[in-house]
Amino acid sequence: MNVERLHMFSEEIKKLRKMRGFTIEDMANSMNVSRITYAKWENGQTSPKADQIPELASKLGASINQLFGEEVAKNYEKLKGIIKLAEQLTMEDQETLSQIIMALSYKSNVERTQKLKLEAYISEVMNED
Repeated sequence: MNVERLHMFSEEIKKLRKMRGFTIEDMANSMNVSRITYAKWENGQTSPKADQIPELASKLGASINQLFGEEVAKNYEKLKGIIKLAEQLTMEDQETLSQIIMALSYKSNVERTQKLKLEAYISEVMNED
């Protein structure tokens, strides 16, 4: 989750919790997580696991759209559809799909790292003047 979305998410769950009169401890207990973990969600330090999000939205009386915004909710629904399709594949095809996804993720991470290194280098060169 990018920083902007994480901030929006954390502010929204804090607002909804307070509107419903729940404490952080109430929510942590209902989600079966520690008080510290839930507080980190609200402070934007971490976010819940993907499988915890629907339950969290339900307990706060909200939709996933409300917690994250329309775009993320659409991606979540799309991802659920992809998972259902993947479950219909043979184990061998699932393994192949998994390897393809890992390769794409690796490629993306390498590109992101190279971009960050380039940005750091440019910043360093600009600051030398």
